[in-house]
Amino acid sequence: MTGDPLLRISGLTKHFNVRLGAFGERKATVHALDGLDFDIHEGETLSLVGESGCGKSTAGNTILRLHSVTAGSVIYKGIDLARLDEAAMRPLRSELQVVFQDPYSTLNPRMTIGEEIVAPMLHHGRATRKDVLEKVAALLADVGLPARFASRYPHELSGGQRQRVVIARALACGPRFVVCDEAISALDVSIQAQIINLLQDLQENTASPTCSSPMILPWCGTSRRGWR
Repeated sequence: MTGDPLLRISGLTKHFNVRLGAFGERKATVHALDGLDFDIHEGETLSLVGESGCGKSTAGNTILRLHSVTAGSVIYKGIDLARLDEAAMRPLRSELQVVFQDPYSTLNPRMTIGEEIVAPMLHHGRATRKDVLEKVAALLADVGLPARFASRYPHELSGGQRQRVVIARALACGPRFVVCDEAISALDVSIQAQIINLLQDLQENTASPTCSSPMILPWCGTSRRGWR
């Protein structure tokens, strides 16, 4: 792979301070992530593979700065995200998105599907109230769902349909990359292949890179360059 990487992870480390004992009298440190290094380019897919509890989700959350960084660097567009405070991170949030593992807990049961997808666009100024219906319909079409689903609620959808909605919401602001945190593990085997194929197709045909844990898929406007 030639050219500068979209994302360069160097020595990424995350430790959690915890208290043990019935009354929390003992302090301890959990080494959730130690010295992670990798580069990821636009159009490349990277999978982080390991047993449960080995730090895959922690890696994704730390890269996105959902966790603070204990040590190391996360270089994105020449900026070290590990050194930014939340105020400095806020303008970048729309470019760094995530698809979580459980589609049943990541959607607000009181919001329609359309409202779920619209919310990040309005928050980041990527749409106006006049054009949101058109944009929601286009995003639903991108993930293989009809426009009429915009008026439905999460409980009216299957697990696979919910995960498609979560993917559409993640892509709503045109992110540069998306972290997929075991995005298919909560789905039936018959649906898992559909979601993987959907992610691959979207990666080839949209202008956003995706980063995921344990699967990292960069999104770009050109064809996918490879898996590793």
